[in-house]
Amino acid sequence: TVRRIFPEFAEKNFPTKTITFVVTEQCNMRCTYCYQAGKNDNRMTKDVAFRAVDAILDKEKMEGYMDYEETPGVILDFIGGEPLLEIELVDQIVDYFRWKAFELNHPWHKCYMVSFSSNGLLYFDENEQKFLEKNRGLVSLAITIDGNKELHDACRFDIGGRGTYDRVVRAIRDMVEKRILHSTKVTIAPGNV
Repeated sequence: TVRRIFPEFAEKNFPTKTITFVVTEQCNMRCTYCYQAGKNDNRMTKDVAFRAVDAILDKEKMEGYMDYEETPGVILDFIGGEPLLEIELVDQIVDYFRWKAFELNHPWHKCYMVSFSSNGLLYFDENEQKFLEKNRGLVSLAITIDGNKELHDACRFDIGGRGTYDRVVRAIRDMVEKRILHSTKVTIAPGNV
């Protein structure tokens, strides 16, 4: 992901680190095969997120785990539940990361990406679109779609029990057009085999 935006990484084969933030345990879908049992309203707080950013950027706290000279790029990865349910928090985390890295003259202030694994249902939400525009060229999305409409809708329902294929395909088409779709994911389960 970082190599796509920063070609010097591909040329020199620089490694990157991925830092994953689990911003929520809630989801706006109820897939039949979901491994994340017990969806609830637990969410990361801004305080916890900012303390995590502070720690990540502190060489002493990382105790050699992250050698910034050897790892000059980072991917901030957001997952959940459905991470786009917490897009305002994600926006605050990314802004704080960007500011702290700049303030510390940290190499990552110039070389970072933002990544999401999402079901795609909130893609057209106004706040999501603002975030994508604000961070144009730095966001990578991975969307889950389980094949054609019949296979996908066999297992992937919204909270109301409706299939989600048509909404996800609409989002994917827009992402492809805007060149922000990084990948798709397929889950194979007894219900769609």
